Amino acid sequence: RYCGVSWLKEPPGRPSCEEAYEQAMARVQGRGSFRPRWRPGDAVEVAWRGKGFEGSWTAAEVLVLDGPRHAMVRFAEFVDEVGSRLVERLELERLRLVPPPHGAPWTPRVGERVEGLWNDCWWE
Repeated sequence: RYCGVSWLKEPPGRPSCEEAYEQAMARVQGRGSFRPRWRPGDAVEVAWRGKGFEGSWTAAEVLVLDGPRHAMVRFAEFVDEVGSRLVERLELERLRLVPPPHGAPWTPRVGERVEGLWNDCWWE
């Protein structure tokens, strides 16, 4: 049996379905040859969640990966009550690349999606 089909023969030199599944799970779970998208020191933007902040993004830095689905980040602009930059554990799905710097003056076209900077966040 190959991949649950009795008449299908396993191709030579390829892993069985079970082996392929185990290899994929190892990558997803941060073991084996899994290479995370983010690395400590990466500049990112974080999607805010919470009433009144939907659609906003703010600058942060990845401090450390915390398993296959989380990272510790330090915010660039937000501080706690003693003035230290906030550090938070977040899901990786809330991170995005920092956009490249724009060069020449730019004029948006009608219908083009833009984001605006307000209160230390980029708003969609």
